[in-house]
Amino acid sequence: MAILSDFHLHSFFSADSDTPMEDQVRAAIKAGLSSICFTEHFDPDWPYANTPKEDLGAPFSVDMKAYLAELSRMRELYGDQIRIFSGIEVGLAEGFEEETLSFVNDHRELDFLIGSVHSCHHGDPYYPDFF
Repeated sequence: MAILSDFHLHSFFSADSDTPMEDQVRAAIKAGLSSICFTEHFDPDWPYANTPKEDLGAPFSVDMKAYLAELSRMRELYGDQIRIFSGIEVGLAEGFEEETLSFVNDHRELDFLIGSVHSCHHGDPYYPDFF
């Protein structure tokens, strides 16, 4: 069975990626995908209490104006070759419900949302010291 879409892509608009959107769009076209969705990170709970200093970087928030402008540019350049959707991967964390809901309500123009749990009790289970 062929994969036709990828709806979990991060570009340089997410703190954990430095890949330009255009590189990902071109790669998706080359791979024969019919649609993609950039789901940049929004995680108000980051950084977590156990995030090592060397892993601290940009916050997991999105410059929505710049993100949507670049997405629009990609649609203009490549929209005849691939469908490009807008999205956000929202970090779901206890204590941040109001901030998260406000962000989602403020961006109803988005096509797709992913709800992810990246932390527990303000700690990141990616790091062994969490356990």
